[in-house]
Amino acid sequence: MSEITLPSIAAPSLLPELISRCKASITIEVNDHRSCYQTVQQFVEDEDDAEIEPEVLKKMIDTDTMIRLQFYPLTPIGFYVIYHYDVEQAIEQALTILKEKHDQSK
Repeated sequence: MSEITLPSIAAPSLLPELISRCKASITIEVNDHRSCYQTVQQFVEDEDDAEIEPEVLKKMIDTDTMIRLQFYPLTPIGFYVIYHYDVEQAIEQALTILKEKHDQSK
């Protein structure tokens, strides 16, 4: 049996905040590319909506780790997708988007 390398994921301490700020669902997928027998590079090339910073993509490829975070801030219709190699950083990016684009205190 081959050894499985798990992504280094800390307990998502920011996840409760993200959950409380979204009015619809949140989905976090880890290493979905492996379910398709693809590399991170191959999987991302097939994704039309994948906007990934080059340094993040390089780290995803180097670590063979892909986090896909999809969240619906206001309704079950409009959503955002974040790709990253670190779940906590993906959640931080989602919270930044919510604060910049959906802060109701403005």
